[in-house]
Amino acid sequence: MFGIPWFISNMAISMIGVMFMTLPHTWPPIMSARSSRVLRPNYLWLPLYNSMIVLPLIFGYVAFVILGANTDPGAALLHLSAQAFPE
Repeated sequence: MFGIPWFISNMAISMIGVMFMTLPHTWPPIMSARSSRVLRPNYLWLPLYNSMIVLPLIFGYVAFVILGANTDPGAALLHLSAQAFPE
């Protein structure tokens, strides 16, 4: 159903969004800063935050590829864990 080109293109699009800070979760700390003094620490920590948010993206893509679209999204990590670990 989904192959390696799909995974690579989706990860590339996500990486471009993270690099240019165009993802929706990066706008509130930037737009709510009351001055440039507040904005500097935001810009200091946002790259670290964005590098950490890549892990859930990878888990989500892997779960979608392995489990398919019919799986409950709230339980995808549990389904992956149940498949990976022995009983």
